[in-house]
Amino acid sequence: AHYIDDPYIETPIEREPLSDEIDIVIIGGGFGGLLAGARLREAGIENIRMIEKAADFGGTWYWNRYPGAACDIESYVYLPLLEELDYMPSEKYVHAKEILAHSRAIGRHYDLYEGALFQTEVRVPSPPSMITRSRSAKSSLLTVSRALNVIAVPLSRTSSSSDFRTVSSDLSCTSSKFFL
Repeated sequence: AHYIDDPYIETPIEREPLSDEIDIVIIGGGFGGLLAGARLREAGIENIRMIEKAADFGGTWYWNRYPGAACDIESYVYLPLLEELDYMPSEKYVHAKEILAHSRAIGRHYDLYEGALFQTEVRVPSPPSMITRSRSAKSSLLTVSRALNVIAVPLSRTSSSSDFRTVSSDLSCTSSKFFL
């Protein structure tokens, strides 16, 4: 069960249920969601609500913090919005820590932290289309009316693990998390 929990937060966020009139809901705080939010801000759309299960932006790179984690694609191609943020990656294949920092920089640059809901899970009863028009979507934490929903989450959103024994009981890992 500890694979489901976020090991990078000390205290979970607690908030009252929200009922908002917002124009666009972006589900997912990885590069897809960050790019959607950035382009919407550039277009002058301010009434955005980003929803992310993790405690910060970064998507996959929020979770991938195991020793030596790095991107196997050239950073100049992989990292979005380099020109807009006037940023040059430190090396050809950047490590996870720098990718996570870049994700956070995008969030700050485009003011996406404003109104973002972190540690918030969206549950949908059936597979949604990539972009849907919704009159009302309700959960225990958020009620959204008349919003355009942009879903920007990876296909594999949950961890998978195999049944194997380790030499040390202090070590466990999944496809998306690494614990010491």
